[in-house]
Amino acid sequence: FPSISMAEILQRKSVPLKNRICIVGPVEDANDLHVTPFGATLGVEIHAAALNTILTGRYLEQAPSGIHLILCLLGAYLAFWLATRAPDGILSITATVGLASYLGILLVGFALFDVLLPITGPLLVTLLVGSEAYVLRYLALVRSRRYVKGLLGRFVSPEVMKELLAKPENVQLGGRRHRITILFCDINNFTP
Repeated sequence: FPSISMAEILQRKSVPLKNRICIVGPVEDANDLHVTPFGATLGVEIHAAALNTILTGRYLEQAPSGIHLILCLLGAYLAFWLATRAPDGILSITATVGLASYLGILLVGFALFDVLLPITGPLLVTLLVGSEAYVLRYLALVRSRRYVKGLLGRFVSPEVMKELLAKPENVQLGGRRHRITILFCDINNFTP
């Protein structure tokens, strides 16, 4: 909102006030600061913003009630899908991008369309479902690892099993063929 110094008005300088609404108040008074979602704001600016909202008719509106449910279900589905299928390295990046995208959608809805979309419900549902799915994925991995260890333990020594589990890319069914040289030696007259 444009502001004009009271000194300019009192000195009768050409100030365009005809057919305008004027709110008179302090501009730099620490006693008139009030906390708003956008930080500390002067009381005059708060009154001007409220008056502007009334005159323009641009009121904030709640999103339709079904949007809340749709956002919760969509967040739950995406979180479950990501937690069960995404590679571990990409999971945190994808979750961060998804969160930033959702917050961007909320900001656009607020700034451009004067619509308040739900924040906490969809985020909590997404977080809970994603965490639960990731824990289930981890438990399935532990179970399968335990099964593989039990199966390998029947056929190979513990040292070989550790090496196979440490480097699973070296495991091949059927083995491998290599040309090798073996030297059999004996100490003189030791064998008899």
